[in-house]
Amino acid sequence: MERDHQHEFTLDVEEVAWFYVQGGNYIEICPYKGYSHHSVELFLNSTVYAAILHQRKILAMHGSCFSYNGKNLMICGESGAGKSSLTVAFCMAGSSFLTDDVSPVIFRHELPFVLPLSDRVKLWENTLVQLSIEKYGLKKIQEETDNFIFQ
Repeated sequence: MERDHQHEFTLDVEEVAWFYVQGGNYIEICPYKGYSHHSVELFLNSTVYAAILHQRKILAMHGSCFSYNGKNLMICGESGAGKSSLTVAFCMAGSSFLTDDVSPVIFRHELPFVLPLSDRVKLWENTLVQLSIEKYGLKKIQEETDNFIFQ
């Protein structure tokens, strides 16, 4: 059987799982022994999610989005640049959260729109302190990090 590599994606994350995505509508996950549910979810909701969007011909931007004064804004940048932190700060001041990390962009009538598909933000512990957010009750993304899921 000939494989169509343009529509296939694999990701092998040591001590977490092997992921396979095909055609934008099929996912296979093979977790490794001792994996954590949160680690699998982290990769599923970021890299794997972006691969699915790409296979569906939806532009996947690495950014965080919120609505401010009737305008939707996307903050893009490298990991650790403060995209999520700034988005949460705006939301705490009255803006509306749209999505974090992977921001899917579609076009309607030649205008770009962000699909608000995410309901959580990943924040580092120092950001929680800066924004006066209590970490009690928040889940760590991975036990060995100080990165938390904030909803």
